[in-house]
Amino acid sequence: MITRVRSFLTALCFAPLAYAQSGDLPVLPEQLFPDLKKIIADAVQQSPRMLALSLNQEIAEADRIQSRSGMLPSVGGSFTASLTRDDREGIEDTLSTEKIYYNFSVSQPLFHWGERRNNARIGEINKRIADRNYGEAYRLLVQEIRTTYLQLILVKGRVEEARFNLGQAEEVLRVTEERLSRRVISESEAFQPRIAVDQARLYADRTADSFEELKRRFAALTGRQAPADASIPNEIPPVDTATAQIDRLLASFVGRPEPLTVEALTLRDQIQSAELSYANQRTRLLPKFSLVAGISQDEQSYTIDPSLKYGLRSLYAGVSVSWTMFDGFATRAGKRSALARLRQAEFNLKRYTESINGDVQRNARQLTFSARQMAIQERLFDSNRNYLNFLKEQRSRGLSSDSDVTQAEIRYRGGFLAALEARADYLLKSSEFVGLVTEDPNLANLRGVGR
Repeated sequence: MITRVRSFLTALCFAPLAYAQSGDLPVLPEQLFPDLKKIIADAVQQSPRMLALSLNQEIAEADRIQSRSGMLPSVGGSFTASLTRDDREGIEDTLSTEKIYYNFSVSQPLFHWGERRNNARIGEINKRIADRNYGEAYRLLVQEIRTTYLQLILVKGRVEEARFNLGQAEEVLRVTEERLSRRVISESEAFQPRIAVDQARLYADRTADSFEELKRRFAALTGRQAPADASIPNEIPPVDTATAQIDRLLASFVGRPEPLTVEALTLRDQIQSAELSYANQRTRLLPKFSLVAGISQDEQSYTIDPSLKYGLRSLYAGVSVSWTMFDGFATRAGKRSALARLRQAEFNLKRYTESINGDVQRNARQLTFSARQMAIQERLFDSNRNYLNFLKEQRSRGLSSDSDVTQAEIRYRGGFLAALEARADYLLKSSEFVGLVTEDPNLANLRGVGR
């Protein structure tokens, strides 16, 4: 039940952010990799981080329910039954006294200057903040999963490149050792190829270790087993820049009178909570009124004389008043503290509102620079690929050597990795931009939890 409530409130909390449709967004990594999309969706219930944060949701929900309890009636009672024996010397018969007492009462807050209602509203606000923080934590987790997944692809490519370079260095060393054995070259001329092999092998081993460590990190992040090498894509497909979508999102965000980011919404809630707390502090020294009603009975009898039996039953109803007239200046201090918190929350929102548009515009510029860098790397990669194909064709005609082709292939592999890195950088900056100016589409995964 709590899980369903959590999901529903999470949806409500993030509803104001959903002012962009999926089709209006730039390409996100999970759109290129279906496996990644499922991993992200499963992370809601599999990631250790989200499992731990879900406990905060349970606490917030319990606190919300508790905060409403002050508006509801309080029902209680007591029952006492006792038997007393008196065996004093000189008394022929044992004196026994039977006593039965019970009390049942109901108390309903009548007028507390809005304190109970304010406490309930504060509980609702705190629950809303907890829901929003839960969603924001998931968004950050999604971004981290995207980053790590793309890093896996890049590092896998570096592993392949390192193995290729090691193979080339070993081939050069083999030829060198053969020439050395025929005394064509001196021992000193074989030193550099041997060092080159050692360096290439060290780099290959380090790259492979980094790859394994990254897989372990990805497993810990997602709550899944470490991915097999075969399940990790070999490349990142070319990405179309979404200039029009970015411009629309930026204009929509900057054009709004107030930001609707998670932080801005949370700061507004904190202001509202501080206002309610200050209002409560102002009522601490005012009289509080409650409606009370109940029934009680006090019955007592004596065995020595059954006629000495009496009972008293009473019904009562009325209004009770509690009034703290002086609390050692605690109320005065509480009002100062609550007012300071209110002013602090207002200041934080003002400062954030002044800076957020600049942050978004700066993020958009960085995304534009990343797109330009990606375009340059794509041109270089195409050039390296075309040159390699040209040399292979020339070699088939006997117009180029194997060495020329090998050097061209090394350049091609380096350009390929550079292009992948540029694509990954653009995808990640695009994801960051989307998460900042509108709702990340993956937040819809939260609304399905527990249903």
